[in-house]
Amino acid sequence: MRMKKLYPGLWIVGIFFFLCIACGESEPEAVEVNYEHLPGMELSKVFCDSCHMYPEPEMLTQNAWEQVLPHMGHFMGIVESGTDPYEGKGLQEGMYLEVAGVFPSEPALSDTSWQRLKNYFLDSAPDSLVVPDTEPLPENKLFRAALVPTDLGGFPAVCMLDFDEYNHRLYVGDVNGYVTELSPEFETTNFTKLINPVVKSIRRHQIDELLLLDIGYLDPKDMPAGAVVMTDISGFAKRALIFEELSRPVDFLSEDFTGNGLEDILVCGFGNLIGSITLHKNTGTSFEKMVLSDRPGAIKAVSVDLDQDADLDVVTLFGQGDEGVRAYLNEDGHFVERTLVEFPPVYGSTDFVFKDIDGDGDPDLVVSCGDNGNYSQILKPYHGIRVFLNQGDLQFEESSFYPMYGAYKLRVEDFDGDGDQDIFSCAFYPDFNNGLKNSLVFLENQGDLTFTASGFDLADEGRWMVMDSGDLDDDGDLDIVIGAYALGPGDIPADVQEKWHRSTNHLLFLENKTK
Repeated sequence: MRMKKLYPGLWIVGIFFFLCIACGESEPEAVEVNYEHLPGMELSKVFCDSCHMYPEPEMLTQNAWEQVLPHMGHFMGIVESGTDPYEGKGLQEGMYLEVAGVFPSEPALSDTSWQRLKNYFLDSAPDSLVVPDTEPLPENKLFRAALVPTDLGGFPAVCMLDFDEYNHRLYVGDVNGYVTELSPEFETTNFTKLINPVVKSIRRHQIDELLLLDIGYLDPKDMPAGAVVMTDISGFAKRALIFEELSRPVDFLSEDFTGNGLEDILVCGFGNLIGSITLHKNTGTSFEKMVLSDRPGAIKAVSVDLDQDADLDVVTLFGQGDEGVRAYLNEDGHFVERTLVEFPPVYGSTDFVFKDIDGDGDPDLVVSCGDNGNYSQILKPYHGIRVFLNQGDLQFEESSFYPMYGAYKLRVEDFDGDGDQDIFSCAFYPDFNNGLKNSLVFLENQGDLTFTASGFDLADEGRWMVMDSGDLDDDGDLDIVIGAYALGPGDIPADVQEKWHRSTNHLLFLENKTK
């Protein structure tokens, strides 16, 4: 979480404004508000809502709030006894945070006001959340599931899967920085290695270039160690550094956003507490950097002419604190931000698809929410997959919700070939004790935006983090390949964790049997 605006002052004085129309004044007049007299609920509305969409106290248990609130206080300059906002951060990372002003040097609330705010959440929160039992789903009949042997080596730690329809190759990135090219038979045809893990690739076949997105650190850090690296698709023999010192980048696009006929590069710097969306404009001889947003948490971006003015706009999902889907409208090279949908920070947004799912000709939003790796690692009944239908004028309305613990990645395609869009999702934070069989879910569209859910018996054979879809076996229908990542946080039973660490099941192939 990061404050949109900070309320300074040791004496707890806030400044609000109103228009003095009685005197005909055009300038607003400042009105002082003493927070010492506000009850806890009103304090929470003022301060929490200034940072992100307001999370209702009932969204977490009392025990979870006890873990979360001290960390929330750090963003208001409040450091409780036994806590340290810089704990676990090295000198360099701490300096980046200090320069960015992430943690205010003075408290925004007195001790008594902060305690009232905390008490409101703790007194209003339930002892437990009402979560449905995890019943095993019926076995999916559309796909044939198989764990495929590979020579990737080691325990599963796949952090990238990109299928290339052009050359019918699968690109696999792992935690050690290896990028491996696999044939449709999952045999290694080429590989290279970067210093850090690669999380996304872009293929430029016309010039034989493979762009690789080096995240820098997979674990949450705020040191700008990410990079965009170029090699050649044909042989992985060349190596060129395009950009460096990126803030934990997790997605990027290569498109002509400026209309000069050259491909620019847009980078989602997820970061941690510091992040950004940056557009690197290609001038032909160099790249000029433009910052579209300086908030952290940008997890995925797509390019689309959203306002139908013949240039490319950007639609981005944010999954860190100030969560939601935002559009950046391209207006003659300047980008104007518009919020399409907004979520409270406990949703843990992880992925989205922007395409027409109701068949009315305009793009809709399908969003997965399920990141559960921070301070409240409990099962959350509001985690899952949401469909937002386009109402026109950049307005979106939620029409469908499928609960799924830890929903992480998704694909929206006509997998069964019946003319409508189906949904497939994997969960990185499922119910580790009772719901591993439901960590892979296929939602078959019945034609009216109602979905029938089915699962896969092999779902418990890995901890699934990444996926891609495409016609891998070249038979005319869409298959799915999923990558396992045996690391990461979570309350995982010891026997399950040991099974995943000892496994050699890096990939699960779902072969579509439609054709």
